[in-house]
Amino acid sequence: CGVPCVSTEVGGVADTLGDTGAMAPLGDVDGLARQALRFLEDPDLHREHSKRCRERAERCFAQSIVVPRYLDVYREALKD
Repeated sequence: CGVPCVSTEVGGVADTLGDTGAMAPLGDVDGLARQALRFLEDPDLHREHSKRCRERAERCFAQSIVVPRYLDVYREALKD
């Protein structure tokens, strides 16, 4: 969607987001709100992260990239 994401530090979220969003510690509701407000209050920051988010999504998560990876995983699993 090309929108900056704010999340908590859980699982693989940080790896997925890369430098396209902002993180808050797990359970830190105030920190999560502060991170979201940064993007809402600063149009330039929002615009820059939106651009990076869209570029990252196209580069890493486009269907043409993800589907072959899944197929490789399934093929490998079927070998066993």
